[in-house]
Amino acid sequence: MSKLPSLSDLVDEIKNDHKFHEFHEPTDKWIFDQENKKYFSNTFGITNIHPLFVGCYGMVVLSLDDRGILFSWCEMTHEMYILGINKMEDDLANFLHYPKKRCVIIEDTGELNLDVIHASEELAMVKPLII
Repeated sequence: MSKLPSLSDLVDEIKNDHKFHEFHEPTDKWIFDQENKKYFSNTFGITNIHPLFVGCYGMVVLSLDDRGILFSWCEMTHEMYILGINKMEDDLANFLHYPKKRCVIIEDTGELNLDVIHASEELAMVKPLII
């Protein structure tokens, strides 16, 4: 298996190739306002979440919580995904290179549902996401 890119290389790829920008409180605070934080807590059981990157239209936000879990929130569909736990390089690499390797949190129940699709041999060789 090839070596993962460095964290700084992955961040550059997110910003440059995928048009995300770092969360900026004055302009992006509407995305993570008090209402959304309460929604995340009540619906998904997620508290103490810290936004990191925002997609170019503000519809997708990558966030990290105090437990080291990387989340992807879609404002348009109100879907919350777990991208990984405690290994930022692995988590960001999954987001960038293996977008189907994620775990969705079911809105109504808060249960986890693995949304992992091994569509090719390359994906089948990747270690599974352990939740």
